[in-house]
Amino acid sequence: MQPPNSEFELLKLRSDYAWKWFIFHADQRTKMFNFMLIVVGIFATAIVAAVKEGVLELVFWLCLVPGLLAIFFTFLDRRNQYLVQLGEDVLGEFEREHIFGEAETFSNIKGKQVPYGILWRQEVSERYWSRSRIIAFLWDVLGKHQLIGQLISKLVRYLRDMVLGKHRVWLRLIALLIGAFLLFSAWEIGSPPRWLSLGHRPSWNEHRYGAILDAGSSGSRLALFESRIAGDGAPHVWSLVSVEDDELGDCRLTSLPDKQATCDCLITLTKRARKNAEYFLGEPHLPPIPLWVKATAGVRTQSLDNQTKILNATNACLANLAGYEWKGAEVISGEMEGVYAWLAVNHVARTLRSVDGQNTRGIVELGGQSAQLAYRISPSPGVAPQHGKVVKIPWASEEIHIYAFSHDDLGSKAVREKTKNAGNACAPEAIPKKCKNEINSIITKFLCPQSAGENCLQLHPPSGMLYAGLSNFEYVAENMGLGTNASLEVASKRAHDICGPSKKTKILRDYVLAPAGKHAEGVCFNALYAAQLAFYGWGIPLENVSPPDAQWAGNPSWPLGAMIFEVARDTATRRSGSK
Repeated sequence: MQPPNSEFELLKLRSDYAWKWFIFHADQRTKMFNFMLIVVGIFATAIVAAVKEGVLELVFWLCLVPGLLAIFFTFLDRRNQYLVQLGEDVLGEFEREHIFGEAETFSNIKGKQVPYGILWRQEVSERYWSRSRIIAFLWDVLGKHQLIGQLISKLVRYLRDMVLGKHRVWLRLIALLIGAFLLFSAWEIGSPPRWLSLGHRPSWNEHRYGAILDAGSSGSRLALFESRIAGDGAPHVWSLVSVEDDELGDCRLTSLPDKQATCDCLITLTKRARKNAEYFLGEPHLPPIPLWVKATAGVRTQSLDNQTKILNATNACLANLAGYEWKGAEVISGEMEGVYAWLAVNHVARTLRSVDGQNTRGIVELGGQSAQLAYRISPSPGVAPQHGKVVKIPWASEEIHIYAFSHDDLGSKAVREKTKNAGNACAPEAIPKKCKNEINSIITKFLCPQSAGENCLQLHPPSGMLYAGLSNFEYVAENMGLGTNASLEVASKRAHDICGPSKKTKILRDYVLAPAGKHAEGVCFNALYAAQLAFYGWGIPLENVSPPDAQWAGNPSWPLGAMIFEVARDTATRRSGSK
């Protein structure tokens, strides 16, 4: 025998089941939308960072993935909507038949009689749309065809739900708009892979290439680079290939006016570099690559007449070179060589875009013929320097001001010859103090003697600035068995320990310098001279000078800095021309 309240219990079970079904799927639908927004927000943050850094291949994927996810969400939401409507249908019918009744009404806060219920009342109020005059007119005019009538019916329902602010329309519409925007951004802002680009390369996203021919005193080398402009207008440059003139013959520019073989050597060098770049990139049809020839101290020390002859011969040899766009040849000043080195160091150290000059690195470079010093200063130095010069670099929306000093008589080979002529005062067995005194006298002769040791360069760097030691500065610690990260202070102390006339220092010197091989003879001089030039000549604390960090993103060669400078200058010219 059934209990008397069995019908009531059945109704309760039905309503409870329908309500739980409805609330579960309605809550799941909202949570999925929120989850989509969170995921898109994470990707959006990554996109902004990637655009700022100019990594446009990554931007493409960072836009494509969330764009597709947003569109996939619309299909999932369609399924969730169907499940939610199943619960709504049951609950609406339950309201009408068992809770409020179909004919019962009440007066709402506006004084209008409306049906009792919630879902049932919503269904009644929405019938207004199907009876409106505009819809009836469209139905009469266009709805006689069955297919057109179905389309109009769906359009009316979507328009109604949109005006009423229903999730079933707005959630999917928002997701579609987000997905469409991200996919459009992937195509227009990002850089699609070559197999997917179909030749589409917006002008601001194009791959740009450039080549710097470093014409030194001992030979030439050609470095090819790829560049891109970041979202803030700052150039990003990275190395592709570098080819030296080993086994190619005499590629020195100083030999070019008199030897056709030198021109042949340079042409072979450029052809090999382009071929290597095409192989490295997998691009057999690269566009003409802009080529700059920059001669350093080997040509800089020549007379002006000889420099002119060398540059004219270089133009005649390389101006019409196949596969390259000729940008000209020039003899760069020592100061510009220092600026290029500064750009390269701060580029690989990722401090180039630092707003605070204190966070950038200075550079001290000691070559065979010349020595350079460069660091960032404030835009208004206040006084023109008596030595060196200030170079302005166009950079994004501002200018970077670099103080650079160079002297062609302060290179390690030039100064070492002078010490040899002074009784070989800096031989390995010489007394370090005597060697330092001789070095100081040479520095005093060429570098503002009245203020030596007190940074006579007038434009003082920020206190505590760190410096990257390049060329001979870089090799001093390594040749003395101190590894690649020891500061110049440590190298100077080691020089005082192993250099000198005593038997003990000779035994220690032979042991420590054994790995240096053929460079051992000049290690003591190089260490003492690098330390004296940095501290006595430029007033730089020795503990602040160390070789480039092995964890930096690349080799800070000055041709890299030269390419950065040319890209920055070209970008500034383009921007000023478009205004």
